[in-house]
Amino acid sequence: MGQTAFPYQSILDLPATQLAVGQGAGSGLTGLEVSAFVRTVLDDLDPGTFRSTIGLGTLATQSGTFSGTSANTNTGDQDLSAYLTSAAAASTYVTIASAQSITGVKTFAPAVSTSGSPNTFVITAAAHTTLTAATEATDVNVNLARTVQFSTGAITTQRAMRVQAPTYGFVGASVITTAATLAISGAPVAGTNATITNPYALSVENGKSYFAKNLRSDAVSVTSASAAAGADGVNYEMAYPGHGWATNSNGECVAMINSTGRVRLGFNVTLGSDLAVAWSSAINVGTNNTPDLYLYRDAAAIVAQRNGTTAQLSRIYNTFISATSFERGNFSWLSNVLTIGTEKGSAGGVARDLEIQTDGVTRLSVNGTTGIAAFIFPMSLAPYTFATVPSAGSHTGCGIRITDRAQRQAYSDGTNWRFVADDVIIS
Repeated sequence: MGQTAFPYQSILDLPATQLAVGQGAGSGLTGLEVSAFVRTVLDDLDPGTFRSTIGLGTLATQSGTFSGTSANTNTGDQDLSAYLTSAAAASTYVTIASAQSITGVKTFAPAVSTSGSPNTFVITAAAHTTLTAATEATDVNVNLARTVQFSTGAITTQRAMRVQAPTYGFVGASVITTAATLAISGAPVAGTNATITNPYALSVENGKSYFAKNLRSDAVSVTSASAAAGADGVNYEMAYPGHGWATNSNGECVAMINSTGRVRLGFNVTLGSDLAVAWSSAINVGTNNTPDLYLYRDAAAIVAQRNGTTAQLSRIYNTFISATSFERGNFSWLSNVLTIGTEKGSAGGVARDLEIQTDGVTRLSVNGTTGIAAFIFPMSLAPYTFATVPSAGSHTGCGIRITDRAQRQAYSDGTNWRFVADDVIIS
């Protein structure tokens, strides 16, 4: 088209909201109404200025493949924070309304906020209706099921997903009562016409779980899945803080320890032959509490109470009211002497008799108060012939029976054996 000169005054006479359009020589000017936005870009002399005016940022110059607006697929490494160029866009959420497939490494780096309560990343699930019957619907699926290959070399720790703990601070002294790096509000809730047999807030489907520090439970039910069927299993209710438990290879709880150190077991305790059941004097047992009482296995069907050269004492109580009011039987070593006896407390209890029985029948009875011993059946003295009587000097006060002297009884006066009947030295 050739150039046509129009009078400058004709251009000035047009309204500010119109664009001058020339129709040819002799036809004059026509005013075309344009918006304020169009007028702001008409003076942009280069693409960079134009993109800045319309807020496009660097999106139009990003490397990578954009395979169609309907597929919404972006391949290649992208930094999404570069797309938000205006303060208004950076301060709001970016909503993706349709299905998206994003490949490559993505970095979300929101701007620092100096007020309000910002969220870095928010997923608001849709309230779906009439979904496919008998088919699981997973809202968020982090699919890491693939093979990752490394170059040769040991790795101390490898974590597929990691949540790093934040640090919270205040301008002035303040308290956060409860803080959690990861929190789950609760187990799934059964809605209309729904029944949830096993609602879990957290389900580890397989493999071991490791907790490097203390695990606290305020109200936890630890249940073996096989317990209801009558198989090996236990069901423990833990309603107080500070409890702990142990499980077997099937994940079944087999032991529970409460905050005071008391243990409940759901199985028989089997120890190695070199190990002992041991107690210390402390209520709360720690690594610095040395046991002072041990029960060992000496051999098959033989239990032993021993502790080096320390003399041992076993007690069986008839009654126990307190440490000073009781009735008990003692079996102990005292000053290298094995003793069997009964004992009462200093502030209560009765001195009970001691009896020795065979086949449930009392053979010897010792009165607990007087100490008088009574043989319930005839007592037989040790039998000797005249030629084999022991040394009288070593058996002062002892009695014997001499079988080749008509079963006569004799006693030792410390020098000689004498017949009890006439006090004559035996001959």
